[in-house]
Amino acid sequence: MTLYSQAFLVKQALPVPGFDVSNYFPVVGDTVSLTNKSIDNDVNLWTIKDGVNTNRTSATLNETVTILAPGGNIQSLKISNTVKSLVESTETVYGLLSPTEPYYTISVSNKVCRVGDSVTITPTRIYPQVIANAHTVKLELYDANTGALYQTINNVVAPVSVNFAYRGAFNIVLTATETSNSRTTVNKQFRIITVTPALALRASAIEFTLKSIETFTIEDPLGTTINTISGTNVPAGSTVVLKFPSSHDPNHRYRIQGLNLKGTLANPIIITIDSTTQMLIKYSSYWGIILQGCEHVVIDGKGYQNIDLGIHVTKHDNYEQGNTAIQITSLSNFIELHNLEVSKPSFAGIFCKTDPDVNNPATLRGNFTMQDTRLHNSYVHDTAGEGMYWGYFDNSEHTKKNSAGVDVTYRPHNLNDTKVYRNRFERTGWDGLQLNNATGATEIHDNVLLDCGKASEPDQNTGMSLGLEGKVFNNYINKVGGAGIQFGALGPVDIYNNVIVNIPEGSAALYLLNSKDVPEQNVGINSNGNFYNNIPINVYNNNLITTGNKATVGAYNVCQHQGFVFRNNVVSCANVSSKFAGQEATTLAVWEANALNNVVLNLLDTTAQKFGSISKGNFNIYSDSSIASGGSVLGEIYDFRGFKNWTDNDKFIGAYSGVVRVSSFFLQLSSIAINSGALLTDATAVNVVMTFLGNPTHYMISESSTFVGASWVGYTSSTVPFTLSSTQGLKTVYVKIKNNNVTTDGVSDTITYQAGRQFLIDFASITVYSKATTYLGAAATWNTFNSPVNLISASSIPVGQSLSNLKDTKNVASTYGLIVTDAFDGVDSNITLPGTQFPYEYNAVRFNWLVSETLGNKGSFNITGLDDTKDYDIILYAHRNALTSTYNFVVKGVAQAFSSRHTDGTGVVDNQAIYNNVKSVGGIIGIDVITTAATRGFLGILDIREKV
Repeated sequence: MTLYSQAFLVKQALPVPGFDVSNYFPVVGDTVSLTNKSIDNDVNLWTIKDGVNTNRTSATLNETVTILAPGGNIQSLKISNTVKSLVESTETVYGLLSPTEPYYTISVSNKVCRVGDSVTITPTRIYPQVIANAHTVKLELYDANTGALYQTINNVVAPVSVNFAYRGAFNIVLTATETSNSRTTVNKQFRIITVTPALALRASAIEFTLKSIETFTIEDPLGTTINTISGTNVPAGSTVVLKFPSSHDPNHRYRIQGLNLKGTLANPIIITIDSTTQMLIKYSSYWGIILQGCEHVVIDGKGYQNIDLGIHVTKHDNYEQGNTAIQITSLSNFIELHNLEVSKPSFAGIFCKTDPDVNNPATLRGNFTMQDTRLHNSYVHDTAGEGMYWGYFDNSEHTKKNSAGVDVTYRPHNLNDTKVYRNRFERTGWDGLQLNNATGATEIHDNVLLDCGKASEPDQNTGMSLGLEGKVFNNYINKVGGAGIQFGALGPVDIYNNVIVNIPEGSAALYLLNSKDVPEQNVGINSNGNFYNNIPINVYNNNLITTGNKATVGAYNVCQHQGFVFRNNVVSCANVSSKFAGQEATTLAVWEANALNNVVLNLLDTTAQKFGSISKGNFNIYSDSSIASGGSVLGEIYDFRGFKNWTDNDKFIGAYSGVVRVSSFFLQLSSIAINSGALLTDATAVNVVMTFLGNPTHYMISESSTFVGASWVGYTSSTVPFTLSSTQGLKTVYVKIKNNNVTTDGVSDTITYQAGRQFLIDFASITVYSKATTYLGAAATWNTFNSPVNLISASSIPVGQSLSNLKDTKNVASTYGLIVTDAFDGVDSNITLPGTQFPYEYNAVRFNWLVSETLGNKGSFNITGLDDTKDYDIILYAHRNALTSTYNFVVKGVAQAFSSRHTDGTGVVDNQAIYNNVKSVGGIIGIDVITTAATRGFLGILDIREKV
């Protein structure tokens, strides 16, 4: 008995505490399960916190907690065994106030369908236990390759069915809009639906029955053990159905060759199955499936029965060799692979390239480009080499002699517009995903890579190894042997919304490859004598978690990358003061200058960031997290989950925005209005009204868009005073607001400061008190009239008649832009003109007195609305012979004599403005005496403006 006890003590290890949390962000009132995952524990001691009651303790195996208050509630599990006592693990559960905003996820009945099929799209509320604010739901489907809108479905209240008329991939955008305030929450899923070519009618499909290596009479290395599907027998548009023989032995091996299959874009050749269960193709030596010299071919693992991962290519367990499960080579082009499983090859899972051959110019760049190659919705695992090996490993330019002894300078062919998405790569010996020489609209997104680079092969142990231009986003990389992503830029590269965790000691999350022999990466020599390039590399909104002491971003120090931008990233780099390494000091200084709004974590304390659980891979953040705001917009504003506006802040840091909108953390300044939206002010003191959602604590106001010299002012009211600068003219005022969590962008409004405001006659209600004539002009402005005869529609207005439905000088119905003229009748006319002040730079209204040598008109316009306490500048003008007249101009009964204001001797100068600083006090303005007769002409008032 004693010996047994001693043996037990030797075998028992240190206890390792840990537990799973069913929901890190429950709504207050929800119950959360805590599942014990500890190792080597004899005793459990839970401490449970619900946010209200005194902490509760228990010794049960598992626990639950009903969260009763918002905020963080730390749950604790301490365990013991005979080796050590009370080793603790904690997890924080964040209670949410009832989120009444409409939050939705999107699910589809089929992520891969075929042309002509329909897919059911189901919006599902995330918090159905809470009554949501009244809202509407809209679905928009976009072609992922062109960006074109495919279909809009408004007022969605139930699952909807969408039919797809053509091949492609589609993004879905769900917008939920609250009825009361038009506030939105948005969910965008990238390439969530892929539409592949329709299969031929089953009766028309070509059945291809496989023969196993074991059933061939001789294993002939020249090819008798190969099942060849030849383009000679398979025309474009065919569907080839793979079948095992009726006597199939599941332990047999198969090799399948597609040789010179020539489909077209409209009529591709499809290789598929017709089975309700997965077709397991075991192979050994070289490959399991190969495409050689093929174009527009689809390997479709769904088959006629629409099963997931319907074709599984795996190396036979009894044979050591089985190099590559699937190969695409020999100038094959326009290939699509989907719903496939690949496992256990002794080299790469999926191999896709044609190696450069100086004796075959067709294989070299410039002569061949591999176009539109796609891998999606597939599973690659347990490979000895790369999960996928696409493109020649080297991007460099080389020179080599061909068989004729001629030097040939060459580069390997490009892979253009390659798409790799919604795949899973797991337990690969070398790189999980290798793609090189990728140009054009390359996109690698929504892939999961777990435990890749297990063999720790130097430079071959990454999550992704890339040589590309394009986008890498929404990928999850966890536990790799080396760098999370190593890449060489061949053109602009955007890397965003990726989660890279558990990068080992000695490796960086991102590593930049470069070579002086890659022309794109070597455009010259900088002032320090080093090769350099300015390729734009934008790295933003990623979670990059390393466990060692390497910098977050490293580089091969051969070429200097001077176009590197690093923003809004959450990083950890233990024991390293700098995030960057591997470039000369001047380049690193540029990197640091372009590194904005990044957060460096202390992995031992992430309290401020309020993640769900970094150790459990839950990077969701509570809405008042320190990284829920403070970033800068750069490229996509959807987070890793596809969410936008879930916290009304598109400037989050890292790959996740907050889980929900919380009113105390939400702040949005919609608009401001100066003096209630007035266009003009005659004073520098104005009031500014702010319209916003949320609860601000401070505001800042300035005439500078960058708020130079402005300070934060405590918020007390939505209306705030402001003093404009003294220079007259158009003014722009900027305001921004903040609270403890959010600072908004600046919002602006404009107003014209004019100390002397212009007076504009309002002709909407002119009443004639004495006989007068109006001339209504057509398609003319004031300075194009040559004489009254050019004016149309002249008519006499009886005394006491009010004018309505007037037209302006362009013959358009208006109350402005009119001409009111006293006639050549020698009769005094008195007209009352209601007035109002407007901030126009010129006056579109004139009123005139016609004068002649024989008829001396007298008359007045009684202008109401003038401020008797102010003086006015009056700008007069004269027309034709009136230019040479001498007359008395009367302002409120006081005559102002003007003699020979303009004489040029010709009598033909029209519309000459006569500027007179006539001080007046408003009221009746008119003409009293003409002392010099004019043959005919008219004079009048062009402008009335407050005296400055």
